[in-house]
Amino acid sequence: MQDRSRLDLQKEESSSGFLLWGIAGLGAGLAIGLLIAPDKGEKIRQNLKKSVGDGLDHLLESVENSLEKAYEKAVEDEKAGEGSASS
Repeated sequence: MQDRSRLDLQKEESSSGFLLWGIAGLGAGLAIGLLIAPDKGEKIRQNLKKSVGDGLDHLLESVENSLEKAYEKAVEDEKAGEGSASS
């Protein structure tokens, strides 16, 4: 049982690391884009606003999915605990 929880923890750590690297990549891409952008300032600000909005939407979706999985796991663990307690 302990090995299973260790694997679950490793999966959570790798998915959160992936998310952090994704955010870092988005930031680096935006910075490079701003440095070499041929557009006017207003156009750049509009694109930046859209990109940040899209990134925040994706982040929110990822957080919601993680919370749902954590809740489902907690319910599963609680049911498993009830089953072993009544045995």
